[in-house]
Amino acid sequence: MAGESGVSATKDSRDGLTMPGVMGSTLRCLSVLELLATPPFEYGLTQTAQTLGLAKGTARRFLATLEAAGYVERDPAHRVYRLASKSLIVGTAYLRRSPIYRAAYLHMQELARVAEVMVHLSVKEGDSVLFLCTVGQPGTVYLYADIGDRRPVHATAMGKLLLALGPDSEQKRILGKPLERYTEYTIVDPVVMENELKMIREKGYAVMYREIYEQLAAVAAPVRDSTGSVVAAICADVKADCLTPESELRYAKILLETALRISVQLGYRPVNPDTAILTSLGQPFLGGNRSVAQLRAGG
Repeated sequence: MAGESGVSATKDSRDGLTMPGVMGSTLRCLSVLELLATPPFEYGLTQTAQTLGLAKGTARRFLATLEAAGYVERDPAHRVYRLASKSLIVGTAYLRRSPIYRAAYLHMQELARVAEVMVHLSVKEGDSVLFLCTVGQPGTVYLYADIGDRRPVHATAMGKLLLALGPDSEQKRILGKPLERYTEYTIVDPVVMENELKMIREKGYAVMYREIYEQLAAVAAPVRDSTGSVVAAICADVKADCLTPESELRYAKILLETALRISVQLGYRPVNPDTAILTSLGQPFLGGNRSVAQLRAGG
């Protein structure tokens, strides 16, 4: 997941133009800002216009407006535009005011140190998980995810977890569309995915095994707020060859414990936390419940 990477960012559709009081030109101008926040992070005028389906003159005006406001800068030597430092101020304000990020960061550092893994924090946004934080130790960087990176919900441990523990309507929406395949292990059959989500609800944690990148596995646990609602997920990246049924349960336990500490800091009050963690584990996803052959078939 950091991991769960090597995949182009997914974009969620927004039909803001049909909403009352919304200025379509402003939305289109902001779409230029969003484009510059995606790889390769530098775009020429023609590329910007073609990518967003804008007239070249319109794209030029939007870029000039954003440049005048200090959010975009132009490299005259290479004739490309990129985000300016003012965009960083606006973007990091989200994290500075995020209680989830503030509650999770130190606990994630400790988990990364003790378990010697790369740890991620994300929230669900549309069809994607949005990475809020990544913490690792030297030598644990398998695949890295920057703050603001997105990964598809159906092919990541955090995504599947947030989908399984979220509203039924959202599960139906996601599963009602074609699920993109990234590796031979990616679950693309909606019936198989429904069974996967059911198992996640029963166990209380999720596993991604080679589903977005062949060499990567991940284990994820939910973060809850004061109402008990799942508002985020944390996960640990593991080399797929190193994830066994035994290590899966070991990672699940420490992730559930860490997620619980974060949740308590957010105001969550479990009835019996120790019992809840121990009884949720049961049999691992790997092994008895899902053979390697089933995983390879996307089942």
